[in-house]
Amino acid sequence: MKRTQCSDILWHLEHKGGITAMEAATEYGITRLSARIFDLREAGIPIINIRHQTKDRRGKTVTYDEYRIARNNGEK
Repeated sequence: MKRTQCSDILWHLEHKGGITAMEAATEYGITRLSARIFDLREAGIPIINIRHQTKDRRGKTVTYDEYRIARNNGEK
């Protein structure tokens, strides 16, 4: 099977858990993670996003998403 960005992300979600845009860029060279998540959702993969907040190096509050495969217990 040919490796694609979507297959790399799906493998990561299945074997390592959540993925962030920074992880996708660093580990797989994927710079448009949200677009690939859209593609996976369109293919029927139940992916949820969890919003996180942290401080950047200047002390400003920033938010980012972590994507995970939804569990069977109705996790949203």
